[in-house]
Amino acid sequence: MKICRFLTIGAAALMLCAPCASGQSFKDGLKQLGKRLGKQVEQKVEQKVVEEATKQVEKQVDKAFDSMTGKQSVKKTEKPSERSAGNNAGESADKTAGKNAGNAAVKSAGNTAEKKRTEKQTSKSTAVKSARDRQLEQQYEAMLGPDAGKDDGDSTTPGVRLPKEHTALFAPLGYPVDASWGVQSIKPVLPPTAAAKQVDWVDKMPYIYNLDNQSAVEEYLLLLQCEEDGYIEPLTPADHRYDNIRGEVFARAGELNAMVEHYNELLEEYDSGDPQWVIAGIENKLAALLGGELYKRTIRSSIAPLFNLKGNVITEETRAYFAAHGGYENAINENLTVWDPQPDKKGITTSVPGQTGFVVDEVQAGATVDVDGVQYVLHNQSGRSCWAFASEVAATAVAGKDMVIPDYIYYNGREFPVQSMRGGLFNGTTIKSVKLPNTLTEISNAVFRGTPITEIVIPASVKKLQGSVFQDCTKLAKVTFEGDYMEEFSGSFRNCTSLKSVVCPRRVDMISYDMFSGCSNLTEVVLPENIKEIPSGTFEGCRKLAKIDVPATVTKIGMSAFGNCGVTELDLRNVTEFEGFCFTGCKALKKVILSSKLKDDFLTETYTEFMDCPLLQVKYENNQYIYPAGFVFVP
Repeated sequence: MKICRFLTIGAAALMLCAPCASGQSFKDGLKQLGKRLGKQVEQKVEQKVVEEATKQVEKQVDKAFDSMTGKQSVKKTEKPSERSAGNNAGESADKTAGKNAGNAAVKSAGNTAEKKRTEKQTSKSTAVKSARDRQLEQQYEAMLGPDAGKDDGDSTTPGVRLPKEHTALFAPLGYPVDASWGVQSIKPVLPPTAAAKQVDWVDKMPYIYNLDNQSAVEEYLLLLQCEEDGYIEPLTPADHRYDNIRGEVFARAGELNAMVEHYNELLEEYDSGDPQWVIAGIENKLAALLGGELYKRTIRSSIAPLFNLKGNVITEETRAYFAAHGGYENAINENLTVWDPQPDKKGITTSVPGQTGFVVDEVQAGATVDVDGVQYVLHNQSGRSCWAFASEVAATAVAGKDMVIPDYIYYNGREFPVQSMRGGLFNGTTIKSVKLPNTLTEISNAVFRGTPITEIVIPASVKKLQGSVFQDCTKLAKVTFEGDYMEEFSGSFRNCTSLKSVVCPRRVDMISYDMFSGCSNLTEVVLPENIKEIPSGTFEGCRKLAKIDVPATVTKIGMSAFGNCGVTELDLRNVTEFEGFCFTGCKALKKVILSSKLKDDFLTETYTEFMDCPLLQVKYENNQYIYPAGFVFVP
């Protein structure tokens, strides 16, 4: 709980007219209470009245502490990792020190007629107040954890601890980073004027990501002057190098600005008491930025050169932050630990041996938990089976790792099966591999898009594969479906350029467009045996796909379904509908079996589907059309 809530309790116990201001420390609250009571005492003057008021204050402070510590100790110590905070707030809280602090404040303010008595007590009260100040500070620090701001019926609990100092700047230092990035020091070299000679000059220049901030800025300023003087011609290698170095310099400065912006936003959200999801959203932005490679290479050398650039490259907000906290020089040499936004974690376990996690947020319906950088939302609603879905991922936590998604998460004595994965979960991350649970029923859009995974096993439990699940997974070479039935098979393998062979589930209710578009190394596909359509763009650009068996159930071919494909022959005898340009650019296609029902209108309708197929050209000789042998019409 925040200090303001303790002050509110004290104010109510002492029957003051107005509660302490939100965010005020308990120490300051005691001082304020003392002053207000002192004024009342001063008006009455009588020593006996003062003594009686003091006794009443002692009783009321004692009562407030009993009430406060009794509740807080129980609530806080329920979580083992928060036992220290609870002890400070509870039994270890020095009630005597609090009473003495309150008494001292009252008597020092109200004892105008008893100056001598006040002077005798000054030394003793100062020592007591100092000890109490330290206790209150410890208590305040402890309250910045997951239960900060929590009260009966209060759902605005922040889920992270925000560092008071600028340790956030150094947070990424505990994560892996390419050893060469952001550290190489060079003196920039003037490029040749001739574009042809600039190629060799560019090849000898270091990779811009490797440059330290000083070298990057110096090269940028040199090439900027060359641009302004007309020394560098447009669209030359040197001009391209200038664009890249300029982008890198401004990107590094932008990362610093973004760090400070998100950090300050989060501070403001804490102070305002906004809902958890707002705070968590900003925290996630900050964590993602601090874990990024750009930010890590930015802070591996002195950032002072970025601050010396003219203009508003570094914002005033950022300048004020670093002026207050330092950090201009080489941050990598600072002996600081990785920022842990959740130091007080309630542990949870999973069905994977040795795999553990912690609670991020608790709500009536369940909780949000973190397991190895993946967040799972647990549902525990009445009248409904318990279940969980994977919702968010920390890119830095999963980088280069073999991920295992558990079958079950155990929380509060209940078992939560992991049944779904939210869209974009691992999108663009650098996970090495992933093992999916046998409880999984649904994989949503773009979950693995752009990841470097090399193979995947889809459990038989999965019934829905939605959207561009594996799109742009250029290293994906093997896909295994353990089940033979799927309700929805719309998970696109578009641009999976390492994929060579796929055996689809035997029965699928629905298949999507662009399924294997751009799979340039695909040589074999076994399609579901019950599908009625090959949708638009399904095999477009699959130049190594020489043969494919089209199921007899297929009656429709979508637009450009086989465009620029490598197929050599097709049996389409049951197909009655073509959407347009279905086989355009199939240079190797030499045999197509079609229904005889299409022959009468073949030249005016169906034949247009085979544009730019050189082995299937219809010739016109002796006033008649001659069909190539490759077209076979069957009943």
